[in-house]
Amino acid sequence: MKRLMHILVKELQFFLLLVLLFGFAMFQGGFVSWFLFYSMLPILLYLMMIPFYPIKNWKVTRNLSDRYLATGSEVEVTVTIERKFPFPIFFLLMEEIYPESLHYKHIGEKQYQYLSNDQPLQRRKRIKKVIHLCFRRTVQVHYILDHLPRGKHQLAGTRITIGDAFGFIDLSSNFQDPQEFYVYPAVHPMKWSIRSHSMEEGNTSVQVTNDKLSNIVSGVREYVPGDRVSWIDWKTSAKKNTMITKEFEQEKDANITVLLDVSSTAPNQLVFDASIQWTISVLYLLRKNGQQVSFLTLGEKSRLFTNHHIYAQFAGVQNYLATVTPEETAWIDGLQKAPHTFVKGSVYLFVVHHLDEAIVQRLLRWRTQELVLICYIAPSELLDPATMNVIRALRKQQVSVQTITEEQLVQTDWEVTPTR
Repeated sequence: MKRLMHILVKELQFFLLLVLLFGFAMFQGGFVSWFLFYSMLPILLYLMMIPFYPIKNWKVTRNLSDRYLATGSEVEVTVTIERKFPFPIFFLLMEEIYPESLHYKHIGEKQYQYLSNDQPLQRRKRIKKVIHLCFRRTVQVHYILDHLPRGKHQLAGTRITIGDAFGFIDLSSNFQDPQEFYVYPAVHPMKWSIRSHSMEEGNTSVQVTNDKLSNIVSGVREYVPGDRVSWIDWKTSAKKNTMITKEFEQEKDANITVLLDVSSTAPNQLVFDASIQWTISVLYLLRKNGQQVSFLTLGEKSRLFTNHHIYAQFAGVQNYLATVTPEETAWIDGLQKAPHTFVKGSVYLFVVHHLDEAIVQRLLRWRTQELVLICYIAPSELLDPATMNVIRALRKQQVSVQTITEEQLVQTDWEVTPTR
């Protein structure tokens, strides 16, 4: 309503100015008076026509150079504006409408120096382009979105504003052309430095390293995408007319479950993203080295990815970690109701960003013969005496804990080295 009143007031002003000029020419007479009237007449008529121009009939489309990217990368956006009638437009202002998910920038591992306060990484992303359209029917606008953060992002709409050269009047319209693209968490170089651990008396020790050390074949199984060619048992494959892979002794022993805390207890968004990048890097390393691994999220709606998913459908894991958002349920509650069979003698690697006394007690009641490793991601300023007492209590109960702060996250190489 205010917009309509504003237009009516402007139209009335232009009309009164036109009447005033005509009256001046009629009463004053002479060449100068009529020259002034006729020279201003097309300009005033043009200004009066702009509010009634059918800008909503324009066609605005958007194209992205890629829809699946890694954090920190960039995407080129091309906005095409088309119209049928070449009405003269002095200027055109194009403004993109961005979601909240893009008001955050990813600058690589250097961003983790702000782990305690991520305010320097927050930004109000706006793109505005001024174009002198004139009589052109089609125009393209190119721009680049850089330092993309993790997530599923949607460019919802474009706002187009046209106006006159004097700034007396303008006309705006929003064009909806939803475009989605995904930014996956980047995989960081990772090392696994955990020595052999005996699970229980009489059991074979479990060793997880960067390479498979055992050459003892304990059996065969069906081929899973990601298995090395050297593991294929060609003779058995020919007999059964299907691909068969050798199963090694170590492969049977090293059953690893990675559990990720997706609760909303993270101090800020950067800590939550750091835990996700740490997790995807660990999963990628274990998958690359052929370890038996599964992945479980701990939150309000726990999600389980089996060993088959990790090897055959790793893109699904990446897609989930790109779109996951903090959930309300504490991770220890998610552990109690998780849809996963916890096998005695396995290795359980927790990636969490919250620890307290209550969690210690419930975790120790849950733990029986499992080897539990905890990667605790938090700013160094949160490692206060109370938190360190919690960590020491876990270590006394033979639970390995690795504290990961901004000091470790800014390093070139990451390493899983929980200590007792």
